[in-house]
Amino acid sequence: MLRIHRSKMQQLIILILVFATDSYIVFSSTIPRIRTFFQGFLFLIVLTFLLYKRSIKLKKIIFFLLLALPVFLSMIVNNDFSGGNLIKIFMMFAGMVISNNIELENFKSYFSNIIYFIAGFSLVTYILSGFIVSHETLFPVIVNTSGTRVAFLGLSNVALSDGFPRNYGPFWEPGVYAIYLCFALIFNMKAGTRPRFKDILVILTIVTTFSTSGIMLLALVIVEYAYLQVNFDENGVQKKASESTRFIVLSLIFLSVIYLFFNDHMKEILFAKFNKADYRYMSTAARMNSITGNLIIWKEHPIFGVGAAKITSLYESFVLSKGGWDLSNTNGLLTHFSMYGVVEGLGITLCIYKFARVLRKNIMSVLIVFLIFVLMLTAEPLMTSILLNTIIFYGIQNNEAKGLMRYEQKEKTKNCGYKCIL
Repeated sequence: MLRIHRSKMQQLIILILVFATDSYIVFSSTIPRIRTFFQGFLFLIVLTFLLYKRSIKLKKIIFFLLLALPVFLSMIVNNDFSGGNLIKIFMMFAGMVISNNIELENFKSYFSNIIYFIAGFSLVTYILSGFIVSHETLFPVIVNTSGTRVAFLGLSNVALSDGFPRNYGPFWEPGVYAIYLCFALIFNMKAGTRPRFKDILVILTIVTTFSTSGIMLLALVIVEYAYLQVNFDENGVQKKASESTRFIVLSLIFLSVIYLFFNDHMKEILFAKFNKADYRYMSTAARMNSITGNLIIWKEHPIFGVGAAKITSLYESFVLSKGGWDLSNTNGLLTHFSMYGVVEGLGITLCIYKFARVLRKNIMSVLIVFLIFVLMLTAEPLMTSILLNTIIFYGIQNNEAKGLMRYEQKEKTKNCGYKCIL
């Protein structure tokens, strides 16, 4: 009974993790009580975990201190004791505690099942979006700080606008939803596994977000999966693929590219952002400015950064000086550098790479998955995302687990007289 109870509690915690920082109703809610509820609930989760299992591995604590120290130093140097810095530290601490109490395999399984369910629900609401927009009075409506109105349906939201319908899921932006969906695919589409109906469902959901970055991430996920299927078996052992298998995989990739480039409707939706004459180019300009702006700010404050209180005004001043008018700082990875300095930025980057090494066994797949993670963080401002601050600590803790697996495998090989490559 205790084991079952613990399993249900872990699933509840991951459900809260999905909604606590990146959902529409929390991230951009004008209802303070909802934001306070989720933040308070997250605090209770961390406190409960600490009481339930006090021992946290020393290596994790050291990494947490190494990541928290630049934030503390930035607060002192910049005389910035604003809430943003404290929230960042708390999110890292919460990520450390959660990853310490939920095994990675359980985390991947529970997270994926939640995302699968949300994907199915959001596809239904996407199909019915025309009806929902026409009968908006039947549904609760939320207006965020930017004035965007959405019909709130719990596990999915429908934008009440005359624009092209996009699948938001429960998140504040379709691109963020696509990131969560891609995580589920990476967790499940591995060497030696066939795509399941659930995976196809997630892929279709990513397409309905019509997020340019999301489609690009999906393409990389599929390329990495195809590479694994062609070259490795389910144990990670390299195999010699037949010419017919290679031909089929390459043909599917080629046909997908041809479809995107010769379907005018899809081209307009996905690539209009690269046309300077199109109003949607504003999104591309914002992402380009978020690269240049953060690098310039970091160059002028390389060691301690500028802190949470100053980053917004400095970045907005940079954008306005370049004649821009979209002030969104979308690059979450470079914001770590500009806000807290080189140690914090490199520390986060290293942790992300280590997590990619935990998920994959061969160097090519590790590099592709790492590239996917970097693109995720450069596409959306996930600075205080509890998901980000949890996976970085999974990367830290599982190096020890991998070492133990190798030791056990060597012992098995020595005793049984056969070799199994992990």
